[in-house]
Amino acid sequence: MGNIVVGDGSVINAGSVVTKRVAPYTRIGGVPAREISKFTMNQTYIAEIAQLKYIDELHHNGSSNGSHNSDFPKSYTDTG
Repeated sequence: MGNIVVGDGSVINAGSVVTKRVAPYTRIGGVPAREISKFTMNQTYIAEIAQLKYIDELHHNGSSNGSHNSDFPKSYTDTG
């Protein structure tokens, strides 16, 4: 059951068994996993998810110097 694609912004509940493609911005759960709900996203949030995906690819490809927090969207790095 390899090669299952999980769409951007999707949430998979803990303990779920995913057996097929998960659409973007969908919450799934269960055994086997089924759609619970769909998220309505604004374009700003979608752009932030795309930025995080880019940072993750840099990290996995070894292109990051290990201190890539400055690349995160502002809403993810603000603490106060």
